[in-house]
Amino acid sequence: MSCVLHGESIHVHAGGFAIVRDACIRLQTGELLALVGPNGAGKTTLLRAMVGVVPMQGEVNVHGKALASNGRERAQTMAYVPQHSRLFAAVSAREVVEWGRFPHRGSALGWSSEDRLVVDQAMATCDCGYLQDRAFVDCSGGEQARLLLARALATQAQVLLLDEPAASLDIAHRLRLYQLLRRLVERGYSIIVVLHQLEDAWQYADSVAVMDQGQIVAQGPTAQTLTAALVRKVWGVDMQPHGGVSYHLPEGDAGHVT
Repeated sequence: MSCVLHGESIHVHAGGFAIVRDACIRLQTGELLALVGPNGAGKTTLLRAMVGVVPMQGEVNVHGKALASNGRERAQTMAYVPQHSRLFAAVSAREVVEWGRFPHRGSALGWSSEDRLVVDQAMATCDCGYLQDRAFVDCSGGEQARLLLARALATQAQVLLLDEPAASLDIAHRLRLYQLLRRLVERGYSIIVVLHQLEDAWQYADSVAVMDQGQIVAQGPTAQTLTAALVRKVWGVDMQPHGGVSYHLPEGDAGHVT
């Protein structure tokens, strides 16, 4: 695999404090990388810095090229799904996904047939087409998570950065979401996902990057990197890899990718 995203010597300061310090992270093509760490470690800030939402020092390269300063070009390269959405009741589920087409929009007169097709495909991939006329705020947490992922897919960016997409989801919706991410990786997407459940990292992630106090303290293949010793050092708890538990959904109940 080749490196598709490389963040080097990333620093983020806010209010005179260093939130992210000299962070380096690499994402390979067709890889699901879990970004993990204690609360307040800087995970969300690191993602926001890499997509240009917050100012940073350092370098971010995508496909070997410096990340574009132009917001439209950047959004065509890398899609970001925040943990919290601030959307109004009047916005339909389909409109949320259509917003993913703004980086490609050449006219203010409406969506092209290609735009509509891409949106249809993104919603089908995330199994949320049936929601298109429903108000976004009336959708469940699991449905909103799939719609926000569909919006990211509608950008047609091949690099996805997801900030705790499974937060507040029950176990069944969480598993469906991560199984969908695995299918996207099989299609060639490269994904960084922030998560708190270490068992999800052990079960679904190809590799992990561990943050603590604003720094990446370890990165590598999940099984070799996220060891009991590292968990004890960073989180201060005793926890065995996998914990002897794995979770599975009934056959045919994991969503689909088209």
